[in-house]
Amino acid sequence: MRRAIMVFVCGLMCVQGPVWGARQKEPDQRTLEFMREEIERAKSTLASSDPDQILDDPYQVSALYYSDSFFAKLQEGTSRKKSKSAPTPQDEIVLAIKPLLLPEIENHYLGQLRELFADATDGGEGEVIVAPLDNYEFRKCSSRCHDDAIDLFTAEGSLVRTMASGVVVLAEDGWQPNRPLATVSQKGGNEVIVFNPETNRFYRYCHLDTVFVQTRDIIPAGMAIGTVGHSGKNASLKGHGQHLHLEINLYDPSTRSRSSVSRKALTQLLKKIKRS
Repeated sequence: MRRAIMVFVCGLMCVQGPVWGARQKEPDQRTLEFMREEIERAKSTLASSDPDQILDDPYQVSALYYSDSFFAKLQEGTSRKKSKSAPTPQDEIVLAIKPLLLPEIENHYLGQLRELFADATDGGEGEVIVAPLDNYEFRKCSSRCHDDAIDLFTAEGSLVRTMASGVVVLAEDGWQPNRPLATVSQKGGNEVIVFNPETNRFYRYCHLDTVFVQTRDIIPAGMAIGTVGHSGKNASLKGHGQHLHLEINLYDPSTRSRSSVSRKALTQLLKKIKRS
């Protein structure tokens, strides 16, 4: 397996490089070097046949998390004329890593998460879904609304709770407004992603201020994972904070596909939780 992975990775990396949108400003030399280092790091990890190292790299975790539709949008963005739609350097890194995730690597990685969760919970605790915030409100959709996520408006500093139990696969708290490469997502800022092996669902919480959990933590539903903030490129702008960005992605083991829960479905789920 190791030799097959190395041949595949070497072949891909020799021909694949960043693809910039027609009007996107090309990254400076420092950013390009950062991108090369992160891609080489992923190449080395995946060639080592040790999926445990994937959890140490937020870019590899992101390549496993993001939905098929998200990757399609990134690919489409590389050919758009509007620079606003073009992928960020972080997006380009994840795009380069995505093809390197061979089925056997992916299955090993997800299998390891299931074992970690089962060992810590004595086989699992069943599906328990709770609200991510004690108090929040929905706001009328505008041109900035997401198709596959939802923004829940609340006071900054409010506790954010994981909606479901699972394994923390990503926890970042290093976002800084003057350091666009400090986190894996420029827009997401400080974020936490939790994977529930019982339902094959990934839960992503973005724009956090503080983060209370670490990668590999096994956490129960309802546990506080951080506080609401305004981290991220857009959320940090005046009038754009005071909300939690929530996503849920579903993984289908039979097809290796990932689909996003729509904003409408997320709204219905949250309203159902409120009523219960």
